[in-house]
Amino acid sequence: MDVFKVYNKESHFKRAQELLKSDSEADHVYACLELRLCIEAIVYQTLLHGMKSIPKNIIEKWQPPQALEMLTKIDQFAEGKLTVSVNLSNSLAPPVNGWILLGERKMPTVKWLKKNYQALGNYLHLRQPSKVSTPRKTTAKEKANSIAKGLEDLISGNLLMCTKNSDIKISSCLFSPDCEGEFFFNAATIKSGDEITCHECRSTFIAKKENEITSFSSKIYDIECSSCKKMLEVEDSKIKSLEGFTCKYCQSKHLIRVDYSVALSKDS
Repeated sequence: MDVFKVYNKESHFKRAQELLKSDSEADHVYACLELRLCIEAIVYQTLLHGMKSIPKNIIEKWQPPQALEMLTKIDQFAEGKLTVSVNLSNSLAPPVNGWILLGERKMPTVKWLKKNYQALGNYLHLRQPSKVSTPRKTTAKEKANSIAKGLEDLISGNLLMCTKNSDIKISSCLFSPDCEGEFFFNAATIKSGDEITCHECRSTFIAKKENEITSFSSKIYDIECSSCKKMLEVEDSKIKSLEGFTCKYCQSKHLIRVDYSVALSKDS
């Protein structure tokens, strides 16, 4: 199966470019859609190429930002650009000349993808009644042109790579028997101290590697008891579940409160 034909990133990008030449705002909205399809094609090419090696949870993610973020947990080269060349030299020292380019793997970073995939999606819906009287600070054409510049170099990527299946390990979430999530890691590259997150409950676990055996423990926070002022070790799972905790020294009970704040989006 030719994944480059199944997910033709070039065709979506070219259609977006043509639509952006128009003076019609409706065409600019469709350009945003084509750029989102282009982004999906770039990520899905990698997923389709490595379908037999990549965990099912990643393959089934329909939104590229989440899929790529999960992929980076097992593949250190999942994001960014990578050039692969070979050399036929028999010298033991690294040769300077004679390198043959095999191809370039060009993927967006997770940070760029999250920001811009969502930004394009904002133009694919009608404005909410509370915002309809306020014009957007950035037009669909301006936003699409800006994101297209970032995509332009990624289009020429012609190499797909994936981690060997034997290196990918999957573990059930350690947070709670009720959590049906999993986390996965690359056994060949994981190091002690690396953090792994369950895709379902978002609990964080710390890796410990000894004699090629990897184990995990819950992330621990040092928190001062508000009553006796002694330091307590509180598991990450208790923080995220808002479960609360009791001081083991003075038995004071602590509640966990989540504070929310908002800021005005630049795309408003």
